Amino acid sequence: MTSFCKIMLFITQNTTFKDQGKFELTYEPAVMRLYRDGRTETVRSCSTESCDFVRSMLDKNETVRISTSPLSYRYIAKFQNKTRMDLLRRACDRHQAYYRNAMAGHGVDRHLFAMYVVSKYYAIASPFLDNVFSMSYALSTSQVNNIANNKFSHK
Repeated sequence: MTSFCKIMLFITQNTTFKDQGKFELTYEPAVMRLYRDGRTETVRSCSTESCDFVRSMLDKNETVRISTSPLSYRYIAKFQNKTRMDLLRRACDRHQAYYRNAMAGHGVDRHLFAMYVVSKYYAIASPFLDNVFSMSYALSTSQVNNIANNKFSHK
């Protein structure tokens, strides 16, 4: 996942936190191409590290200067506080680890869903699974990977 996508995800979390006053479950699919007939696994992108970064961005005692580069239309954030930059790096590292784990088959969501389906089929009560699947994802994010981008190039 590109750094730009990660930062956009944190901005989305920032906006939601600012608007709602709380962090929301965020659904982000990870493609499981390493496995035959692999589909997706959920990346748990709202981590403690991303929440720490979002809180630091909303701290009025900290300042971030946003400037535009004269050579491009991209916005460049100039972090004036090393702590914020460290928090961003930690959040990105944690997100990348979650993403890699999900792609490698170490996610939990599909496993929990299979247990939920079996519990319903055999009419076995499971308050834990009922609670897990009663929660909804308020945010859903995704990306188009580079392979797909290359196939649909406008060149």
